[in-house]
Amino acid sequence: MESEKDYVILRKTITTLSTSFILAYFFTITGLVQQLTDGEELSYHIGNDMAGWFLVYLFYVGAVIAVYGNFVSVILDAIRKKWLPNMRWLFVFFHGILGLINGLFFQDTY
Repeated sequence: MESEKDYVILRKTITTLSTSFILAYFFTITGLVQQLTDGEELSYHIGNDMAGWFLVYLFYVGAVIAVYGNFVSVILDAIRKKWLPNMRWLFVFFHGILGLINGLFFQDTY
């Protein structure tokens, strides 16, 4: 039987990878849609461009989630287990709020 530490590491790894892939794909598609709505002509190598931007977003988003997201998640899990074991819903809310902090501080202002 696996230890709880191994289970937590596996769970955090799967969540980090799946979230990174989903967000990188979303950002890549959003860039393509923005290019279409601005009336710009699409590149002949749109597949190569999309693959390249997907990798750029994947590395950037993956690094932020792996470092910041997992750090916050481990801290919140420790707090929940120690002081508030019956309030799982509250920590889903805290994960969401702390995940939005990056968007508040690092947003583009046009």
